[in-house]
Amino acid sequence: MVKTLLLAAVLTLPLAVRAQALSYVFDTGHTEVVFEYRLGFLSGEGGFAGVSGQVNYDAATPEHTLVEAIVDTRTLSADLGIAAELRGGAFFDVKAHPEMRFVSGSVTADSPERLRISGHLTIKGVSRPVRLHVRLVRRGGTLSFDASMRIRRSDFNMVGYSALVGDSVDIRIVGPLRPAP
Repeated sequence: MVKTLLLAAVLTLPLAVRAQALSYVFDTGHTEVVFEYRLGFLSGEGGFAGVSGQVNYDAATPEHTLVEAIVDTRTLSADLGIAAELRGGAFFDVKAHPEMRFVSGSVTADSPERLRISGHLTIKGVSRPVRLHVRLVRRGGTLSFDASMRIRRSDFNMVGYSALVGDSVDIRIVGPLRPAP
């Protein structure tokens, strides 16, 4: 009986190994967060270059995907000459809050490459539920991450210039994932 169980365990081991999620990390040097906003009649764009974190993903069970993304808010850049304002207390307050973070919760897989990931986004110490619309693209040994969401900046106490700057902000996270060390 013990030999039979041992043999069954050895024979099914390759199946168990194949079903495990692979761990990836964001390629910090090539991943960016881009956001779009309205300033009066103008559209503006900004972004962050400092993205780190991890993605656990298995194409066979994409609904078990886990994501944690950490953004260094001090890397903020923006057009229309408002980067300094966005770094200040009325917006990101980067001195007091040098990071923002997304942590996944549940995942709905529309396909192995298209996911809807619900989780919590924390900005300025305020955590709110959000949903990422994610597309994963595999080319050779590289896995690319392309996610988008829309938030209301007022939900995160970013209320400066509310008469001039729209409340709705579109955010996109784009970059390659590398196998975790």
